[in-house]
Amino acid sequence: MANRIVYLAIAVFSLIWVFGQTGRTFKVGTYAQFAAGNAQMFWENRTFLTAFIVVMVVWIAGVIGFFLDLWREGLAVGKARAAAGSR
Repeated sequence: MANRIVYLAIAVFSLIWVFGQTGRTFKVGTYAQFAAGNAQMFWENRTFLTAFIVVMVVWIAGVIGFFLDLWREGLAVGKARAAAGSR
C-alpha cells in the first residue's frame, strides 16, 4: 500500500508543478525566446503539438496493453488456484 501512496504523491506533485506555473511549463522555445517574452504556447506550435499527441496516444496504448496483460495473468492465476482447490 505504501508504494501506491508514493506513486500517487509523485503524480500529484507533478500535476501541481506543471499546472502551478503554466506561464513557464506551457511555453515552447529557447531560453532567449522565453526571456524576451515571445516563446509560443505549446498549442500554437504545430510540430510540438503533433509530436505530443502521437506520444500520448502511444503511451496510453502501452499502459492499456500492460493493464490488460496483467488482468489476463491474474485471471489465469485465479483459474489455476481454483483448479488446484486452494484459495
